[in-house]
Amino acid sequence: MSGRVLCTELRRGAAGFLVVVLVLVAAALLTSRAPRLSGYNSWSSGWSAAAGEFTAWGIVLGPVAATVAAWVGARERRWGLTELLATTPRPRAHRGALTLTALGVAVVLGQLAGAVAYALAVAPTSRHPRVDDLVVPALGVLGVLVATAWGWAVGRLVPRRLTAPLVGLALYAVAGVLSYSAGALGYLSPLGHLPYGSYQELLPGIVPGYAVWLASIAAVVLVAVLAQRRRWALVPAATAALAVTVLLLAQDSPDGYPTWARTDPVAARQVCTGDAPVVCVTREHEAFLADVTPLARGVIAEMAPVVTVRGAQEDLRGDVPDGYLPLTNLQTSGAMFRPGLTDPDDVRFQTVMQFVSMRCPLGPSDVPQDEVQTSFDLSYVAAGVLVPSLRPALGDYPPAQDATALRARLQDPAEARAWIGRYLDAVHGCDYAALERLR
Repeated sequence: MSGRVLCTELRRGAAGFLVVVLVLVAAALLTSRAPRLSGYNSWSSGWSAAAGEFTAWGIVLGPVAATVAAWVGARERRWGLTELLATTPRPRAHRGALTLTALGVAVVLGQLAGAVAYALAVAPTSRHPRVDDLVVPALGVLGVLVATAWGWAVGRLVPRRLTAPLVGLALYAVAGVLSYSAGALGYLSPLGHLPYGSYQELLPGIVPGYAVWLASIAAVVLVAVLAQRRRWALVPAATAALAVTVLLLAQDSPDGYPTWARTDPVAARQVCTGDAPVVCVTREHEAFLADVTPLARGVIAEMAPVVTVRGAQEDLRGDVPDGYLPLTNLQTSGAMFRPGLTDPDDVRFQTVMQFVSMRCPLGPSDVPQDEVQTSFDLSYVAAGVLVPSLRPALGDYPPAQDATALRARLQDPAEARAWIGRYLDAVHGCDYAALERLR
């Protein structure tokens, strides 16, 4: 009997509608990442980046699911279905669990469709998946299930017509605020704020602690609504408090800021070409090595009259031998649904920026902001000087008047060669004052 009621709810009730809505919203979110539609390259390739991005979708999918669930809960109360089912010989929890189970199945199916689409988009340019790449999206799905339970419970408690949209808007606002909160407060949000991405892994104890936390905060509201004795809600509340304690003990603070993740040395390991000039990518982006190598070597050849790989690499941080060119920021370089690169000019730009970017052990608070901006602006000018073929892609950035005048002055080859020599000396010496004099 229960099985037939559940199947009927999935076919004819709001659960089927919820599946369709979640699939459409997930499709819109995935499409919005395409560079041609977003106006800039916001696409992140690699299994870890995909897992983190899919989890971040919860900020949108959670409120959508909560809105539908609140509408269902409020409709049941307004139509008197609760009182009608009370005439049947079923436990109180069992009567409400059928509808909630149908909504939960809808949430899982809708997000599963979105996960499959994302996997198909990222698979051609991704290598070496890890266990966390599956665990993190599963925690994201669990977070949306929590939002669904909350929405349904609020709808049952406040059966007004405006309850559903207000629940969705409130949850979206809270999730958005928490997503910008630092440390454990933001991480405890059930929707879209797990600190996970390229080259990262979650710390030991975080996964079980977070899963128990999510299950407990969902159980608190469900027990309060469905149980005969609502004081039993204290049990999952105590479990939630215990889970928070575990998470606080498991987190790390390497830079004074709490975090739940750390760098995965295996994912960040360098994979390099066998011949010189040696070009390296991280193991996670090994699929790009054949595509980026000729582009990077072309940039190196174009810069050869001014700077060599050995001379420029002395200032790079990390265990990279002299003469090696590591390309570590390729997250946004992969195409969607096909192998290859989205924008070859972006790879060439990243290559030259390895030589011209300021790499100093000073934090942003240790240097005046105008000096930091100067170094950033001049790095674009320097890139155009070193690699003339990149100038069309760089355009007129930065548009400042002094930068425009500087570019005009550097059209003279002798002036450009002298200027770039002084610029590289300032960059390698972390001399912001010298950079100011070069404007």
